[in-house]
Amino acid sequence: MRPLIVVLSLLAFPLHAADTIWFDPPAPTARTPILAKMRVATGCPPGETTVMRNGRIISISVKQLVVCPPVLPPPDGYPITVDLGVLPAGTYDVVAGLDTLLLGLAQGSLTVRDENPPFTLFPDVAAQSEQVRISGLSFPACAIGTCAAPLVMFGSRQAAIVTFAPAAELVVVAPAQEPGTVDVTVSYQGKTYTSTAAFHYFSFDSPGDDRAFFEPVLFPVIVSGRGANGSNWTTDVALRNENDYALPVISLFDEVCFPVCDVRPAGHTTRLVTGINQPNGYLLNVPRQAAPKLFFGTLARDLSRQADALGAEIPVVREKDFFDRPFTIPNVTADTRFRVALRLYRIDGGTSLEYALRPALADTPVVNEFVTLSPVTSGSSLTSAFISDVVAKHPEFALKGPLRLTIYAPAGLPSSWGFVSVTNNASQHITIISPQ
Repeated sequence: MRPLIVVLSLLAFPLHAADTIWFDPPAPTARTPILAKMRVATGCPPGETTVMRNGRIISISVKQLVVCPPVLPPPDGYPITVDLGVLPAGTYDVVAGLDTLLLGLAQGSLTVRDENPPFTLFPDVAAQSEQVRISGLSFPACAIGTCAAPLVMFGSRQAAIVTFAPAAELVVVAPAQEPGTVDVTVSYQGKTYTSTAAFHYFSFDSPGDDRAFFEPVLFPVIVSGRGANGSNWTTDVALRNENDYALPVISLFDEVCFPVCDVRPAGHTTRLVTGINQPNGYLLNVPRQAAPKLFFGTLARDLSRQADALGAEIPVVREKDFFDRPFTIPNVTADTRFRVALRLYRIDGGTSLEYALRPALADTPVVNEFVTLSPVTSGSSLTSAFISDVVAKHPEFALKGPLRLTIYAPAGLPSSWGFVSVTNNASQHITIISPQ
């Protein structure tokens, strides 16, 4: 990432680490208008913004207000949305800064892909050398023995040919490279075809950094072990991969094999995982290209009471399900025979959410609470919080249900989600209430 040099007043704006810029849509093409969205922790609300593009560097300058209003800034900073317009295909460094000082406010990497590329790659992501099918090119026939193989380049590196024949698809081995996005070119009989920003190399340590190629999938709770009142929990997590290739990322669905094998879920196979314990949630960034043909299921079961109930389905949260605005969970019981647990999540690294609790048919009385979210793992973009019993925490609402629970997700970033689990104190049977 190239730094943007800006100048600002240290009296008005505290020093802080740069935040991430999100893009809407997350996977734009060269014909898609693009919005850059961010939240910046400045002392005063931001003013007007201007955008400058110099080659592959896009600089967003944020004007600072002269006088700050006498109110506290939002806990996660002020929201800013900037119209970047329509951009040519390619990769861009996007940096936002104040118009008066040497400090960046937010930064991000933007990938813009061809609207109608001459060919498509399956898969279009890899962490190392990967066999890739190139589809969409029609190679002219030639005399027997005179068909030279095409030259296929991933960036500046040549791919090895695995399968090639005129009127058939081309299969190559993408050469290993450092993380980043590259153009792919195919040259054959004097013609060259280029697909811009067509292939992305990622790191196994941080898959999903480029939202143009990856889509977040949240597994809110995966539990295994002893619980309250003699319960003994396990969670069955299933994945069905209907793609024609193995899922490129390494995840909890990988199998253990010996001595050497591809541990990833192969195409047209199902993986079932049990005995895993991720009580605070698990975020799986799946290749965006593969996501429509991936299917998930999560079932939490109490092994000590299998004769009474099969279990409870835990929702699996896809990208479209995350909220960038307040969302409401209605029909929350206030019956003290049940434990009403609230779980909250953010996938942008944010550390707080606010909720309001009120009777379902009334606007008042109301309780507002800020909740601190903690990273699920060190440095994780997934943060979560768990309130074991909302009704016990707010006893004034006991037996006054049904209740209405509203969570105030930060505006502009589709990154928040939450749900309620209602557990019967006697039977330990769980009912899930999620935002619809």
